[in-house]
Amino acid sequence: MKFASYYTLNKTFLNIGDMFILESKRHIYRSMGLKENDVVELSNYEVESYQGEPLILNTHHIILSHSEQIIPCYIGLFVYQKLNAAQIEHLKRHEPIGCRDYYTLNQCLDNGIDAFLFGCTTTVLPKRKRNQKVNQVFLIDLPEGAEEYIPDSLRKDARYLTQIAEYKSEEDFERIADEYYDTLFHEARLVITSRLHCAFFCILHGIPVVMMREHYVTRLSAIDEFIPVYDRKKWKEVDFDPPEITIPDDFNEDKINCAANMLRAAYHQAQVLHDREKLKSLPEVKHEYKNEDYSSFIQNIGGEIDRLFPDKASKYKFSIWGVSPTNMDIYEYISTNHQNATLVNVYDAYREVEFAGHISKPVAMLKTKPAEEICITAAGCAINERIQMANDLRLPRENLFIINTNEKH
Repeated sequence: MKFASYYTLNKTFLNIGDMFILESKRHIYRSMGLKENDVVELSNYEVESYQGEPLILNTHHIILSHSEQIIPCYIGLFVYQKLNAAQIEHLKRHEPIGCRDYYTLNQCLDNGIDAFLFGCTTTVLPKRKRNQKVNQVFLIDLPEGAEEYIPDSLRKDARYLTQIAEYKSEEDFERIADEYYDTLFHEARLVITSRLHCAFFCILHGIPVVMMREHYVTRLSAIDEFIPVYDRKKWKEVDFDPPEITIPDDFNEDKINCAANMLRAAYHQAQVLHDREKLKSLPEVKHEYKNEDYSSFIQNIGGEIDRLFPDKASKYKFSIWGVSPTNMDIYEYISTNHQNATLVNVYDAYREVEFAGHISKPVAMLKTKPAEEICITAAGCAINERIQMANDLRLPRENLFIINTNEKH
């Protein structure tokens, strides 16, 4: 199984911002220690037809239609419109979702999708030291009429660039992108632009930047945490002497670690599913054993579980502590008898494995669970150990239910 990067490709014109995103994904994979032959790069023209080794695909676009050999992992996802039913179902299968902006984040959370704000993928790129003796102003893809508001002192010697370039080969398109960003890095004193990825590049590298847009759109609802976004109604208010933005040294590292962990978790979950399919082909062992006490055990435990979810009209969130057959029995009982209850997390002290569509988290993360999340754990011989662990973690006993199952056997 390998990893892959998804990028948007027009067969004639290159949006240099997309090349910048692709380089960000390459940087994540390099930080994970992956070699060149461990990674495949797929354009939007190839994701449906791909045939080869299974891929974990690092993507910032929703991809509903893709090869069966591809498992999407969403890092820096953005959407422009409300999610439809098919998109919601798809994203729930591949959560957690790292969102680029607040609009996308709210769309996910409002539809019960496990999501968080990751920001633009380009924010993982490392900062480089710049020569501060630079004096060039760049105007990049400004809306019509915006130049009239720029002072003559900035306009008269400004250089004009565009983020859209014609190319003839893949080598050509990488060369164009490298030249574009090297030019900004080594020469720019000030950049005035409408382009999101250009602005993020400037922010990360301490280049003062002004963003002038025709309209404010939802995809900008993360960058305006760093700089003002001036739409046409505010062009008279533009500050053309913006300060440098100082990004903390660990900002990039935290983003990279988060992305790498998401990709590893997706890889692990896919590997578990692959192993399950292989096990299905093994000969089944026949036996005459039957646990006569099992049905009474379920009835007893079922009564306790029923009391946790008394109101059929209410929506409940619950988690399972401990990856075990007994806890799987409990999960299946809840799924069958309390369809208003949703499993949101799985915790385990010893393993990171797949359980009911979730990858288990360390038990220490129980300390950060929301108060409304009902945590259920069942233990037999290890019941005292489970109670001691809860005490050591200082877990509040509200919404924490430890069930003694010694009587099962």
